[in-house]
Amino acid sequence: MLDAKVFLKLLQLDLKAHPPGAPILKVHLTAIPARPRATQGGLFLPPTPEPEKLELTLARIAGMVGEDKVGSLELLDSYRPEAFRMQRFVPREPAGNAEKTDGCAPSAPITALRMFRPPLRVTVRLREGKPVHVICPKRKEIQGEILWLAGPWRSSGDWWEQDGWARDEWDIAIPSSVTSHQLPAKNHYQSSLALYRLVRDLLSGHWFVEGTYD
Repeated sequence: MLDAKVFLKLLQLDLKAHPPGAPILKVHLTAIPARPRATQGGLFLPPTPEPEKLELTLARIAGMVGEDKVGSLELLDSYRPEAFRMQRFVPREPAGNAEKTDGCAPSAPITALRMFRPPLRVTVRLREGKPVHVICPKRKEIQGEILWLAGPWRSSGDWWEQDGWARDEWDIAIPSSVTSHQLPAKNHYQSSLALYRLVRDLLSGHWFVEGTYD
């Protein structure tokens, strides 16, 4: 960075976030030499923000929401659902069309799980230990007889901590709220089903719908 004004603003924002506990007597500055940045924009790629402006924006956001809430997510090596930690944000170069040049044929369609945040509390009726009917008070479309299910997949961890967890996961299919006249004839059966991720918290005994597949 060669812009003194940007550097001064970053310093002011840092002092505001970490005010000194006593009067300042001296200030030590360390300059680390770096190679000049060489940037080359792509014809079909959106321009990336200037690093100086990006640093100022991140510093202002951190001052409002907290430093631990700004950055890039890093998945942890854990079976706990959505276990992650925040790291310093470092922009990466776009991958471009690398995935299209590997010479491989297109794979089968991928099913995505869209998470509900927070998970939806549901009431589940069991038969022989398996869920057969689900009702969600907050979303009327998530209710009905379970026509197909897979599972359970049981996982647990951190039992030595206060926030230990244990859960059973099911994939279920229930009738969709889409009426029959809205569905194509050839895809009537597939389109009339809705797929969800059903979870039972084994510690509390509560049931949740964690997300929907599409």
